[in-house]
Amino acid sequence: MGNWMHQGEFDWGNVGRPLTYAFGGNSVLQAFDATNTLFDLDNFESRVSEYIGVRNYVKKTAFLMGMPMRSPGGAGSFSRPSPVSVNIKQMERAAYAGDEKDFNKQYGEAIEAAREYLLDNPRVGMTPEKYVLQKFKARSLRAGVTRSKIQDEDWGALLDILPEDARAKIKRYEANHEYFMLGMEGSSSKETFSPEDMRRKILLGY
Repeated sequence: MGNWMHQGEFDWGNVGRPLTYAFGGNSVLQAFDATNTLFDLDNFESRVSEYIGVRNYVKKTAFLMGMPMRSPGGAGSFSRPSPVSVNIKQMERAAYAGDEKDFNKQYGEAIEAAREYLLDNPRVGMTPEKYVLQKFKARSLRAGVTRSKIQDEDWGALLDILPEDARAKIKRYEANHEYFMLGMEGSSSKETFSPEDMRRKILLGY
């Protein structure tokens, strides 16, 4: 409930799901997840559970590779959710699902939340668009697992170890994240990227 109060809106990932567990709804969530898997459904629960599963794959594999892991109790390991951060997370989940309509909705809400935040914190010195873009860029599968962001060589080695289905899902998540990020960069610079332009940039790495 504290998360709901601080971020100003209900979110399934950090409010609804924890409350369901707290009130003994484990079996309900398990049935929900089983149904989503069986019928390949896309909904608020499937997006959260799939994201958790992907992050766990990355964490376990990084640990087995001997990478220095981020300490759960270390500095910066906890921060209160905010109206901006909750929309950034929702943008991320929509991006991973390839849902442009939901992404645009959450992006608009993030911009409004960022505008209010920046009015109260003028020293940040950014436009709402640049602030949201920066936060979205930081939401990477490579970040927040080890003490520092996993670099290209280690990331490639990690992906090689994973089962083929997990590797394919992570690559799809990364491509979707890059696709939507390029769209945001084009918007903030007033440059227009067509979907074909963005896919080409992703494939060519620029």
